[in-house]
Amino acid sequence: MPRNFKRRAEILYPIEDTELKTRIIDEILMTYLNDNVKARLMQPDGSYVRVTPKEGAKLVRSQSA
Repeated sequence: MPRNFKRRAEILYPIEDTELKTRIIDEILMTYLNDNVKARLMQPDGSYVRVTPKEGAKLVRSQSA
């Protein structure tokens, strides 16, 4: 699949609504940070290693959640 790296535009803007900002952090960002099923961690050399869930930990798959 061809990628669109040369014509791609990323846009950022501040979230000023406190309630919305809290929801984004608590429900979306924390779900992605707690993913222990499909997540990978980037190493200093640029390679990735798969996250391994701790014994007895609740499985979190961010894309499904």
